[in-house]
Amino acid sequence: MSHTRTLSPPNPATAAADLAGAGQHAQAVHAATTALAAPGLAAAQRHALLDQRIHSLVALCELPRALTDAQAQLALSERSRSQAQRAHALCNLALVQTRQEYGAQALQTAESALQAAHSAPAAQRPALVALALLRQASAALSTDPALAARSAKDAAQRFETLGDAAHQGQALRVLAAVKLEEADTPEHRALAEQAVALARQAGDAGDLARAIITRDQSDDDLAVRVRGLQEAHRMAREAGDLSLQATAEHNQCLTYAGLGLMRRARRLILHSIALREPGLTDAARLNVWGIAGSLARACGDHEAARTATERALRAHANEPNPRNAILAPVFEAANHRRDHPRRALTLRRRLARQALGWMLPYALRELSKDELAAGNTAAALRATTKSTQLQQQRRGRLGGGTTSDAAVWWAHHRALLANTQAQAAQEALATAYGLLVQGVRPLSDEGLRRSYLQQTLSEHPELLHAWVVAARAAGLPPERFTAHLQGAVSLQESVQRLVDTGLRLNEPETSAALLEFVIEEVTELLGARRVLLVLEAPAGGGAPATIADAQVTEGESATDLLAAITPWLDEARRTRTLSLRHGPALETGADAIDQRSCL
Repeated sequence: MSHTRTLSPPNPATAAADLAGAGQHAQAVHAATTALAAPGLAAAQRHALLDQRIHSLVALCELPRALTDAQAQLALSERSRSQAQRAHALCNLALVQTRQEYGAQALQTAESALQAAHSAPAAQRPALVALALLRQASAALSTDPALAARSAKDAAQRFETLGDAAHQGQALRVLAAVKLEEADTPEHRALAEQAVALARQAGDAGDLARAIITRDQSDDDLAVRVRGLQEAHRMAREAGDLSLQATAEHNQCLTYAGLGLMRRARRLILHSIALREPGLTDAARLNVWGIAGSLARACGDHEAARTATERALRAHANEPNPRNAILAPVFEAANHRRDHPRRALTLRRRLARQALGWMLPYALRELSKDELAAGNTAAALRATTKSTQLQQQRRGRLGGGTTSDAAVWWAHHRALLANTQAQAAQEALATAYGLLVQGVRPLSDEGLRRSYLQQTLSEHPELLHAWVVAARAAGLPPERFTAHLQGAVSLQESVQRLVDTGLRLNEPETSAALLEFVIEEVTELLGARRVLLVLEAPAGGGAPATIADAQVTEGESATDLLAAITPWLDEARRTRTLSLRHGPALETGADAIDQRSCL
């Protein structure tokens, strides 16, 4: 006797979830949309399909569509009078509102979700309460850290009891984010490590990317940041999550800016914005476009800087975001510093009265520069005295800034000199140099070390020059002013980056993008301060070589630099050999630390 086996049709929500789990969110959205169009769907099936489509739309940065689905899911739960479905729908709505940076709305929605979860049937209640607490913690992260910590800790414990490692890791990630900002301690680092371990255990590339970003995004060790954020970016791409890719690139941007690699940082923030554009609200635009303006300014593109900053400030005027409101005067003051210094000074003073947490010492550092420029030496010293005190008291991680601690003490040195306090100024300079050495020492990649030492936002080149001059004048031994050149060097890291560069050479889609790629990669690999990409004229044509792209210090001319090195280029063309030149020559009495190289 033969038996015919009838196979059940696949569950459409499960099929969509499988596609999302494979990183195919666009296909998951399509599958859910197709299934939702079928007639006669039960309310539970519609709810499950909307749930999956919401999460995939969030991953694709399509927040307006995700918001529409969350509202539809909530309306569906109201019709069905199911408290469990209502709690779940409110959790999804809070998630979308948090991503839109509507913090107050998200917090209110999460509170409603928590109330509905407590009214759900007993069998569903524990998981829903835990999920609502997680959404509450995420919504409160930037506005009420104490509430975020309490809710995240409660959620993590509940998920652990439920045996839900993935959500437990998500809750611990939020808790770690709060605690690391309070104090960078082994105990708080362990929370982040546990979140990473749980994400690995659950096998979710997206959760793993988020956990790594939280663990490493603001680590004082720039080498840790670089490696961690590169891994997070790979995981985000594996998960097919554009939102996470944008987050990883945003944080990579800040890290590269801290290293002094401004062109790469600028490209990363612009690409991050482009990824997020389908879901960007004006509430979210202030920070990202303000950063884009700051980096354009650091690259010497003042027109683009002004345009980006004005775009950020218009967005803030359209839709003020309490979370980022303190950034508006930061960006506006930077926009006015060149052309309207008095307006910039007024804004800096206001910011120094309003800034809190990690931002305050760096705001005071910027204020001191403007006070000095206006001739207000006593006011500048008051600002730097307070900023150095705050820097010494800081226990948490640095936050989102790109200015080094060394720069705070360099500003104090300058203010002390302006107030004729020479001995104290010398001590502040020594402290600044010590912090600079502390910052560069973990970088075993020589290109990144050189880049950090040349970081202009923190004025590292000026600091270094001043310390070398002062140390020599004081008769200090060479090891006291060459410490920044010491430390373990790993050729493997440079080789790995060189291999990675070769693999990515085919990624740029236009000639302009390829030229930009070459400049960026050479700068990062070698730590070069000036890079010329020169195109030879056709053989026998007699035309001069042309500059395809260049990176030079602001105020310098790429054309003048090309004229200076043309004899060396001619020699390289004749001999077909690489040359590395150093000047001034040691035979002239110069020390090695005084030399600069040209490859």
